[in-house]
Amino acid sequence: MKIVSNQAIIQFLKFTCVGASNSVVYLGVYYLFTFANDSTRMAMVGQAIAWVLSVTNSFIWNRKYVFPGSQKPWWLLLLRVYICYGFSLGISSGLTFVQVELLGVPNTIVPMVNLLAMGPVNFFIVKYLGFGARGTPANNPE
Repeated sequence: MKIVSNQAIIQFLKFTCVGASNSVVYLGVYYLFTFANDSTRMAMVGQAIAWVLSVTNSFIWNRKYVFPGSQKPWWLLLLRVYICYGFSLGISSGLTFVQVELLGVPNTIVPMVNLLAMGPVNFFIVKYLGFGARGTPANNPE
């Protein structure tokens, strides 16, 4: 009995590639701001703008390649994706607090732990709540 279809694995791998591009966008924008001015204010502005742009990047690539075929308006999907990633950001922030403050995990390791933990969570949140995907993508039936 097959628990996970080949299509679901391919879809998750595509999602992971999009996630890697999100990281590049996020870090690139964040570092542009912090290299321009090494202040806490600039870091916070850079972080906020980087998050918005990386989620937009995620939406564009996920809509086109990972979860195509939705009949919902693009702006509604975009709103739902922002809500999903906002929810995910909250979970990740909570995990960061628990790991650093309560468990004593070094804050240099925490982002990687959270990335590994949140990747599959983000996939399901964005797939089912963001794009409302049911089953396999429309352009890639099993």
